[in-house]
Amino acid sequence: TSALHHLQSTSALHHLQSTSALHRLQSTSALHHLQSTSALHHLQSTSALHHLQYTSALHHLQSTSALHHLQSTSALHHLQSTSALHHLQSTSALHHLQSTSALHHLQSTSVLHHLKSTSALHHLQSSSALHHLQSTSTLHHLQSTSALHHLQSTIALHHLQSTSALHHLQSTIALHHLQSTSALHHLQSTSALHHLQSTIALHHLQSTSALHHLQSTSALHHLQSTSA
Repeated sequence: TSALHHLQSTSALHHLQSTSALHRLQSTSALHHLQSTSALHHLQSTSALHHLQYTSALHHLQSTSALHHLQSTSALHHLQSTSALHHLQSTSALHHLQSTSALHHLQSTSVLHHLKSTSALHHLQSSSALHHLQSTSTLHHLQSTSALHHLQSTIALHHLQSTSALHHLQSTIALHHLQSTSALHHLQSTSALHHLQSTIALHHLQSTSALHHLQSTSALHHLQSTSA
């Protein structure tokens, strides 16, 4: 009986020891499993953090590249706008100089024609005064006075027409100056047209002056013939 109890006690002790060892192994296995799971979670978290950092850095580089592209594009547009403005200012200055030169030419021509007309009028007045002093006929005096008045009226009318033409040309030049934002080729073509018109106007004024001179000479010869 004692031996049986000893065997049973020993068997129970072995069973307890086996059970304890099994529990210890299970606990160790569970601990290793938890540690492995924790390490896996740490690696996954670290990988996700690295991915976010890489994505953030990539977005920063893309944003920086886009900003540099916009700045370069803005600078290019500014240079193009500045270049276009300088071209328009240069074109406007050139057209203003051409218009001023044409106006000065027309004014000089008008002054020359006015001086010629005044000289012809003085010549006619002097001839008329001399003929009036030499004449003793009342009828001849009236005819000479009428001819002088007719010549003076014709000269005054021609002076008014010349002044009106000058004002018309000045108005045309002012209108053309307001349109100075058009292309350079159009401005040059218009300037050439103005020059041609000015040349035609000068030829017309010279022809008219020559005609007036011939008419004045003819009238003087007629008066002298009548006096004789």
